[in-house]
Amino acid sequence: GSYDMSFPVELAGRKMTLQWNRGEQAQEVAQRFLVANNLDTAQHLGDVVAFIMHAEQQAASGVGAPAGATAPGGQKDFNYPVEVADGRRLTISWNRGEDPQAVALNFARQHGGIAASELPDIVAFIQQVSGSSAPPVVAQQAAPVPAAAQQQALLQVMEMGFDEQTARAALQASGWSVEVAVQRLIG
Repeated sequence: GSYDMSFPVELAGRKMTLQWNRGEQAQEVAQRFLVANNLDTAQHLGDVVAFIMHAEQQAASGVGAPAGATAPGGQKDFNYPVEVADGRRLTISWNRGEDPQAVALNFARQHGGIAASELPDIVAFIQQVSGSSAPPVVAQQAAPVPAAAQQQALLQVMEMGFDEQTARAALQASGWSVEVAVQRLIG
């Protein structure tokens, strides 16, 4: 059938297409995609759910050009070598004015194997290099959230039926706010 949302994805070295209709549950879409492509659900579910939620937010906010759209001549304004958590040395590139979240997600999608938990650091790096404004207040807490509070928040979100990886990714992206994390997860 035809879908409202369709994105080329490279995961585990394979090129696939992630498709869904607006309003579908991110968790169900991710499960369907991973099963259909014989991918390890435990390893990839959180990343795919985070990507779907972000893509939905971008679509809802009417963001224009997709991340990765190149300037005339194909050159990007910024090109930086980076090392990701698994030790790979990659290059992240973007143009002035591109949404840092979209750039980070596109980078993670393009290279695969980048955990959702790395995205806030990638976004912060892009913002720092670009000289863009500070991230939303939610991401700038005065003090780090204590481990006990993180664990409590994680348990609360998991009690709502989300697996640990999905819950943790949403909480990290929301500055450990249960309310904001749940909003991200349920749309």
